Amino acid sequence: MSVGWNASQPGKYFSHWVLIRKNPDGTIIELDKVYSTDSFTRNDNAPQHEKLNYCYATYSVNICGVLGDTSEWSCSVKKSNDFPEKIRIYTVTVEENQYLAIYWQQTTQENFDSYRLYKREQKASGDFDRIAQINDRNKVDFADENVNVSQQVYCYQIRPVNNCGLEAIDNDEACSILLKGESMPFSNLMTWTTYDYWKNGVSEYNIEKSEPGISPFSVTKTNASTKKWVDNNLNYDNGLYYYTVIANENDKINPYSSRSNSIELIQSPILYVPNAFTPNADATNDDWRPKPVFVKDYELKIYNRYGQLIFSTNQKYDFFKGKDLGESASTDAYVYLITYSGWDGSTHSRKGTVTILK
Repeated sequence: MSVGWNASQPGKYFSHWVLIRKNPDGTIIELDKVYSTDSFTRNDNAPQHEKLNYCYATYSVNICGVLGDTSEWSCSVKKSNDFPEKIRIYTVTVEENQYLAIYWQQTTQENFDSYRLYKREQKASGDFDRIAQINDRNKVDFADENVNVSQQVYCYQIRPVNNCGLEAIDNDEACSILLKGESMPFSNLMTWTTYDYWKNGVSEYNIEKSEPGISPFSVTKTNASTKKWVDNNLNYDNGLYYYTVIANENDKINPYSSRSNSIELIQSPILYVPNAFTPNADATNDDWRPKPVFVKDYELKIYNRYGQLIFSTNQKYDFFKGKDLGESASTDAYVYLITYSGWDGSTHSRKGTVTILK
């Protein structure tokens, strides 16, 4: 192990330093005499020094051979109060669905040197690797762009370091929330990893939803033990849905939150087509209404028996009212052609006949 000290100015009668070692059995031996006032470092063969306690000190000797006071002992096995106090990670949260932002408590230690940020993939498995060292006491956030927030959970520790090079020990970790989803017929299933890192836990999970043309809104809130939810209330006029889970801290004074990644779920397009209608002004079944569900783009064309186009629209809720070139259509079968696409990029067509009954 390495032993040393910084340069000093002990006075004009200084002769040399004496480096001593206290062994694990309590015996004290002299290791070296150093006749320089410059900084000094030497390697010492101290077997199993991580487990066995070797302590080092120095004292000065003047030109008359008079011994000075012995310094404080510095030992290989540190006491708990030698280490910086651990600090809290306020939150790990996904930003812009691309990177992770980590926010932590500012240290108050006087002999601050730096913060060291450590990271590992997955919860409670594998070793932490150092990814950053921050020397500014006031900088208490970090953006980690070396992540895939939609595929992986990432866990972090922040460890303050003092000017002796000692890190805080027994540091807590905090991990990102990973949201997964699955489209099912007329519903969307979501599951997520829980956020278990606040002292008082999570007060609720807020499920945020958005759609094309509809800004994000809170669709539901679940309790802290929930990690699965099914959305059965889908807007049939859309077929593309975005979801994010937000964990809210159970703290009434200054709560933090953690956002998950956002996911995209798509429902396949469906088209229901009736085969007849009765445009007789009785307020029942007076127009012909194909029902597009989860359809993105839509075009309808209707032809009479002579091949003439008598109705066309690209509006999903523009209905055929039984007019043939401006006149009331007679009882007959009419050919329709519907082309439509889904939010999944698929394209479809449907051809058939609709009968007008009077």
